[in-house]
Amino acid sequence: LTRLSSTKWKGQAVDVRTLKESESFVLKLEQVLNTIAYSGVLIMFFIIVIGVVNALRMTIRERTREIGTVRSMGMDRREVRLLFLFETVSLSVFACLAGLILGLILMGLGGLIHIPSTGIFSMLLDNGHLHFMVRPSNVLINISLILAITAITAFFPARRAANLHPAEALRHTAS
Repeated sequence: LTRLSSTKWKGQAVDVRTLKESESFVLKLEQVLNTIAYSGVLIMFFIIVIGVVNALRMTIRERTREIGTVRSMGMDRREVRLLFLFETVSLSVFACLAGLILGLILMGLGGLIHIPSTGIFSMLLDNGHLHFMVRPSNVLINISLILAITAITAFFPARRAANLHPAEALRHTAS
C-alpha cells in the first residue's frame, strides 16, 4: 500500500492478504494479552505470598502455647513443621478449588452476555458473546504452582514454630 501511494495511480486499490499474514496480527495481540495476564498473575502471587507469610506468622504467634503443649507431650519438631505445612497447603487446595468453581461460574455467566460490536473488538467475540477456553492442563499447572509457592512460603514460618522450645512456648503469654 505504501508503494502504491508513492505512484501516480488514481484508481481503486485492493489490499489482498493471505490468512498467514492476517494471522500474525492476531497472534501478536494474543501474545500481548498473555503478557499482561502473566504480569497480573505474578503480582497476585506476590500478594498471596505476603498474605500467607503474615497469616502463618499470626497463627504461630496465637498458637505458641499450643505448640509448647504438644511439644512437651512428645511431638517432635518435624511433626510440628508438617502439621503447619499440611494445614497451610490444605487451606490453599480448598481456596484453589473455590476459586476455580467461582471462575468457571463467572466465565459461564460472562459468556451469556451479548456484546454488540462491529469494531476490532468483534474479533474476540463468538457470535457476539465472549468465549472462554479453559485448558485442564493449564488449570492443573497453575494449581500446582500455587500449591508449590504456598508450601515453600509456609516452610519458613513452620520451621520457626517447630524450633520453639517447649518450656519457652508454654511461658508465652498472648498479647
